[in-house]
Amino acid sequence: MTLMDDSKLAIRGPPGVEILPKVMTHLTFPMEDITKIKKSVGGTVNDVIMGVILYGFQRYLETTHSHGGNRKEMKKSRVTGLVAINTRVLSGLKDIKEMMKPESEAPWGNRFGLLHIPISTANVESPLDFVRRAKKIIDRKKMSREGFITGRLLSYLGREASAKCFYKTMTNATLTVSNLTGPMEKMALNEIPVKNMFFSVSGLPQTLLLTMVSYMGKLRLDVIGVKGYVDCDSLAKCFGECFEEIKEASNAL
Repeated sequence: MTLMDDSKLAIRGPPGVEILPKVMTHLTFPMEDITKIKKSVGGTVNDVIMGVILYGFQRYLETTHSHGGNRKEMKKSRVTGLVAINTRVLSGLKDIKEMMKPESEAPWGNRFGLLHIPISTANVESPLDFVRRAKKIIDRKKMSREGFITGRLLSYLGREASAKCFYKTMTNATLTVSNLTGPMEKMALNEIPVKNMFFSVSGLPQTLLLTMVSYMGKLRLDVIGVKGYVDCDSLAKCFGECFEEIKEASNAL
């Protein structure tokens, strides 16, 4: 849970921001390039993508006119990204009858926790340092019980208390990140080929949501922002530019 509130940057909206109109844009990254980058730092796909997000979001905050572009002020700011993780012990599809049993090993319903990732504006020597920083943070979080404790605590509090706690955690943070691993092979619905796929979450009391899905050797990053608070096109452009810089730095090793 996030007990401390993030800095009141221009990108953050007022109470009730979840009901405001949203804008969405997306960009895609070749999984082949992501794989090369992760090998260069000994990390994972999640490390690379989180590094791109850290780098791109920092650039957006520093260069967007509405946020002042003041590095000194940004260094003092507290910015947190919430990363949703699956806390189920078992993976894969399970029979619905088994999931509905009281003592099922794979019970019905959502089982997730939240990791709190600080977004820093510190100077770096190489774009790859953002991936290394992301790897260091995520590795530390993996060794902790943060995500599981958060999920268990919410389940013990009851629905009403859990909802209030979850809402407060969301309002205290600046953005949320979530990803899904999609199929490698081409899909079809009623013999109609599926060209792409994405997902979103409604009702989050934040101005920015980043979702990712991998499909057929590509990873799609969707930037979903509240109109008037987030320039989704500019932010997506920052992510794309930073990815290319990270890739170039990786190729230079």
